[in-house]
Amino acid sequence: MTRFWKVSRPIVAVLLTALLLGNASAFAADDEEEIDIAGQYSCFGGGLGGGAYTGKVVIIKTGETYRVQWKLASGEAHVGVAIREGDILSVCYMGKQAAGVVSYKIDKDKHGPRLVGRWASLGDKKTQSETLTRGPVPSPAKQQTPSFTSIEAGLLELPAS
Repeated sequence: MTRFWKVSRPIVAVLLTALLLGNASAFAADDEEEIDIAGQYSCFGGGLGGGAYTGKVVIIKTGETYRVQWKLASGEAHVGVAIREGDILSVCYMGKQAAGVVSYKIDKDKHGPRLVGRWASLGDKKTQSETLTRGPVPSPAKQQTPSFTSIEAGLLELPAS
């Protein structure tokens, strides 16, 4: 038994250390509260050809997934399904004229969550940027942002803002 203990002691020490470190990292992960991203956002992005756009976005938690709805100042509307992995929200979207993907990095902001993303529509060869923030719509041009009373093409009804 003594020989077994002499050989096993380093292995037991390594396993015990790994177990304790593993549990410590699990506790640390539990301490980091996941940011609640459900809600209404102002949207600002760069479109193809260098043009900027603004709009409103609603993110709705639907179990393990999210429903994401855009209404741009131009009147264009999109709806998508998203999954979240930590601080990344990945969305597949579609509208009357386009379908594509967007991947957002979720950050904390003084007004709440801030989502900074890159997107591309089907057929694009380059990505574009888009930022979602809580608060008023940033507008480099004099554009009116439509209300969220409805979405065109029979997409989902949204709450009035």
